[in-house]
Formats: sequence, C-alpha cells, structure tokens
Amino acid sequence: ITVGDQVIARYKDTHWYKAAIVGIQRTHGKIEYELAWADGDTQDTLKSATDIKTNANKKTGVNGAKSRSPSKHRIANAHPKKSFASESWLKIKTLLLTPGLGLLTIIKLVYQIFVSANYLIAAKYVSEKYSLEPYHMGYLSSYSSILSLVSQTYLVGAISQRFGTERTLQLSFFVMVVLTVWEGMFTNVYLYVALVPLRTVAGDLITQMFETMMTTIVPKSEAASLFGTLNLLKAVTRVGGPIYGGLLFAYCGEGLGFYARPVVESSHNTIMLALLLSAYPILQKAVLPLPLKMK
Repeated sequence: ITVGDQVIARYKDTHWYKAAIVGIQRTHGKIEYELAWADGDTQDTLKSATDIKTNANKKTGVNGAKSRSPSKHRIANAHPKKSFASESWLKIKTLLLTPGLGLLTIIKLVYQIFVSANYLIAAKYVSEKYSLEPYHMGYLSSYSSILSLVSQTYLVGAISQRFGTERTLQLSFFVMVVLTVWEGMFTNVYLYVALVPLRTVAGDLITQMFETMMTTIVPKSEAASLFGTLNLLKAVTRVGGPIYGGLLFAYCGEGLGFYARPVVESSHNTIMLALLLSAYPILQKAVLPLPLKMK
C-alpha cells in the first residue's frame, strides 16, 4: 500500500467505503495509513492495514464499494432533532388532515367532552331525584356493568351487522335522545331502572362504532402513531370536559332542577346526531359501512 492508491476502508460504522491513501505514519512501530474518504468526510481517517483492502476484483473491492453517505454526525447537524412539542403537533396535524379521519376525530372528541359534562350532572341528578343512598348508586353501577358485559358479548355485533356501522351510530344517538326525554317526564325509580338496559346498549354501541370507524379509516402502517396521537388529544377532553360540566351545572343545575340532566343530555345527543348526519357524505367515502364482526 503506497500513497495515491485507491482503496476501500472500513469506517467506524463497520461498513466499507471508497477512499485514497494520502499519507503513511509510523507510531511506536505501528504503521497507520491516512485516508481521504471519497465523500469528503474528515472523520476516522487513520486506519491500520487490516482495515484497508486494495483488490478491485473482489466483491468488496474498490469497484464494488459504494460512495459513503455523510457521517452520522453530519446528518444530525443537517437535520436537527425536533422537539417533542413540534413532533406532537406534526402528528396531530397529520391526524386531523387525513381524509375523513380528521372530521371523525373532532366529532369523537366533542362526544367525549359531552360525556364528561353529563357525568358530573348525572351523579347529583339521579341521587336527588330518586332519593337514592350511596349504596343504591353502587348497586346501579354494578347492574349497569353486568348489562354492558352482556350487550357487548351478544348484542353489539348483531345490531351493527344488521344496520351497518354508521347507521348504528346514528340510531344509538337517536335512542339516547328519546330515552333522556322520556326519563325526564317521570320520577318513578323503577322506570329509571327499567331504562338502564336500553341506555347501556346504546352507550356500548356508540363506543364500539366510533372505535370501528376509526380503525377502518386509519392506514395500517400509521395506526400506532395516529392512535397514540388520539390518546394525546383525549387528554384535552379530560381537562375540558369537567370544566364545561362545571359551568353547565353552575348555570343550569339550579335553574332546571330535576330537568337538568334530561335537558342537557338530550341536547348533547341531538347535537351529536346532527353532526353525524351532516358529516355522513364525507364519512361514507372514507369508511365502508362494514359490520363489526364478533368472534
């Protein structure tokens, strides 16, 4: 090996790249060769003979070697690492600009804010209207959970197969409007308990149909990233929902009395139904009305 030879040499990333010998150094009896990399990189230029090859006929020879891309250091400088905030904003922008998905995401976030607000009003409304003690509320909660398990196991899949995803979602909101108005017309606790199964099934259908539509629209290659971004947006609803609910309770709770929940919840469900109906032409292009298949 002499000065001026065209060789390939092993770079610090362990790959072989084109270079030229520009000098020879002897340090403590050890010979090292100074290289000029073909791409102009000035890093890692001193090599021993074991890191250099001169046979151009071998597969790894000079003719077979590739021109080395810029070093990792220079790549990092050319493309500065983005901050977490900028990356999050870019993901949110991608999520909202995906055809159909952005509109569906906004509708779902509005729904989650409404659910949080309804929960604050409902807790006080039910206990006071029907004169229920805390342990009664516990029984009702367990009753609702059992019904939810049954509905998700046997009813959600069958209903969605019958009507399709989008129509099932719209129908569920319509049923919720009717139930809340009907409930507001009576003060009989037994009627309230009798309506719990219908409310539970409608609520489960709403949740499952939203998830089914989101899964259908999101490209599989970007599913993990976009759903992670969606969870980030859900954090906004966990902040905004209780604030909105508190304002509703402050301005409507006392004035409407026992009618607070029916009025507020039926209004919310009517708004959701109107949003879904107005967005139906757009969502129909992005989401095939596939039934939810339950194994």
